[in-house]
This record gives sequence, structure tokens and C-alpha cells, in this order.
Amino acid sequence: EDGTCCLTGNAGMWDRLTIMPSGNRTLVGSKASTGLIELCGARNVKIDGKSNGTNSLVIENTSTSGQTIRLIAGTMGAPSSDTIVNCTLKGSSTSWGVVSFWELNTTTANNNNYLGNCDIGPSGSNQPQCGVYSFASTNYNNGVTVTGNKIHDFLRTGANGYGIFIDNNGGSNWNISANSFYLTSAVRPTSGVTQAGIYVSSSSSNNIAVTGNYIGGSGPQCTGNWVDTVYNQQVTMYGILCDSPNTPFTASNNTIGNILFESQTSAFSGIGVSSTRSPG
Repeated sequence: EDGTCCLTGNAGMWDRLTIMPSGNRTLVGSKASTGLIELCGARNVKIDGKSNGTNSLVIENTSTSGQTIRLIAGTMGAPSSDTIVNCTLKGSSTSWGVVSFWELNTTTANNNNYLGNCDIGPSGSNQPQCGVYSFASTNYNNGVTVTGNKIHDFLRTGANGYGIFIDNNGGSNWNISANSFYLTSAVRPTSGVTQAGIYVSSSSSNNIAVTGNYIGGSGPQCTGNWVDTVYNQQVTMYGILCDSPNTPFTASNNTIGNILFESQTSAFSGIGVSSTRSPG
């Protein structure tokens, strides 16, 4: 179905809920604007794609304006301790992420969520703008862990692209660790854009730890080559970018390598810290 599947989590519905596949399962839909699957005020929900010892669940949104999984706060209170693990998540949103964390209003945000050991990439040949996206207007999406994921093919030819994008109050107390960011095929940007494996864009976000990640290559842990053929376009590429950082922001033990960035007019930085840059 193309309609959103939404769990809201009214008080008393469950203490905890686990969703797992029986054998190999694929869920495909074309849902614009919102998520194909939404956790809206739902607490203690776990989506675990592992069956018979292997990752067996594929969730795919083919719409270029929708997200695949969106965790969003609602009137029932902030989602707490939701977990998404061992899944293949595919999406093509040109504005948001394959997985998005959202604050629905100014009173509730997302807290203590976990995204781990997932393969996050495009639906078909349509690359998303972000693998993982986080936004809040007032309250932080707090205590989020993103670890052990393969996040790939998030660069489009004529637009900004980020593996993880923490936007406008989007993050507080985040742990981003042991993820691999890579391109399985070469890209050739056609206009001036910004690219980053990990982008923390707001001074309002705080206590972000970026540790032990791999950025580059055509496969996990920087194997192969990330080929970015820019030519004469004004493209800026960062492995990790923190814009107007609040403290503490920690980047340690990350590997940035095997990136073929070919250009005469553009710039490459392994790690960038800026107090003036607009997220674009």
C-alpha cells in the first residue's frame, strides 16, 4: 500500500512492541511528504529485520518526496527508546532522509532512539539527499545513537548531499559511531553543491560524538574508491563538517580515505569546522 503505516502508541497499548520478519520480506510503497512507516509518539518499539541469523527485511519508499522511516513526536509525548536494527532501508527523498527524526511541534521531540546495523541507500537510481536526517525547531532530538550502519549513494548530481545531516536544533547527545559512508558508483556534480559524509549544521546542536566512522571508498570501511569527478563546478566536499559548533563536539578515530576528488576549482577538507557557513 502507498499509505503511511503509523504507530501512535496511546497509553496502555503496550509495554514494548517488537516487529520482525518471518523469512525474507520486502515492503515497498510510494508515499510522498511523510514516512512510509512512522513512529509517532510510539514508545519502546523495535523493528528488527533479522530472521534466521541474517538481515531479511527490506523497507523501500520509491517516492522522491517521502521518507522511508520517520520518527516523529506527537501529542502523546516524545517517542522513547525506539530501535531500528538489521534492516535494508531504501529511499529517494530529495529533501529529507531515508530515515528522519522530526519534531512535530515545539513541545515534543525524539529521545533515546537507536539506529544500528542497517543498510541505508537509494531506491533504484534516485539518490536521496541524506541517508539520515534530523530536524527540530525548538526541542532537540536527544540521545540518538547511529552506529554500525552502511550509508551509501547519497550524492546527486545537482544538489547537496549528506550521509548524516543534523539540521537546526536537530541533535543533542548524539553518538555517531562505526558507520561506513561510501559511493558504489562514480558521481559527477553539475553545479555548485556541498557534500559531506557527516554534517552538523547548527550551533544549537550540542554534545555530538563522531567516532570510529569510515568515510570514503566504494564499499564498507573505505574499501575501493569513492570517485567524485567535479571538473569546473564549485563543489565543496567534507568528510566531516561541523558548522558553528556548540561544545562539546568530538570527532575522533575516524578514517577518511580512498576518495578520488578530481577538480580544478573546488575544495576538499577531511574535517571542517566553520562559524560562518550556511547549510545551503
